[in-house]
Amino acid sequence: MRGRHIIVVHHHPLVAEALDVALSGQGFKVHAAVTYRQARALVAFFKTGIVAVVAHADMPSEPHPGTLLRAVEALFPKAALVVVSARLHLDAEALPDKAVVLPEPFDREELMAAIARASIDTREPQHL
Repeated sequence: MRGRHIIVVHHHPLVAEALDVALSGQGFKVHAAVTYRQARALVAFFKTGIVAVVAHADMPSEPHPGTLLRAVEALFPKAALVVVSARLHLDAEALPDKAVVLPEPFDREELMAAIARASIDTREPQHL
């Protein structure tokens, strides 16, 4: 599959669907997952084209999002890595260095800015 693919991982299907609509409207092919296992299967499926992963920080019965994001980063080193969370303090040390933490709630412009910012490789996790 060719194109600019984004994997969205959120345990609330309606939120994942809203993110799908927002990002599809920006020209991305969005693939939603409600578990990290589903997200890992999507990552394994694509050989090229993943430009970003947007993952919720607090997934029930799932490991820390850094586990998923590090796997994505190993296969797609240029992919933007965004973690969304309503928590003010997130264990940023467990995230890849280039990950951007986007506080909830956010709008489409803030999401797009986070993806753009996460596309730039930095040494420290960034908080918006």
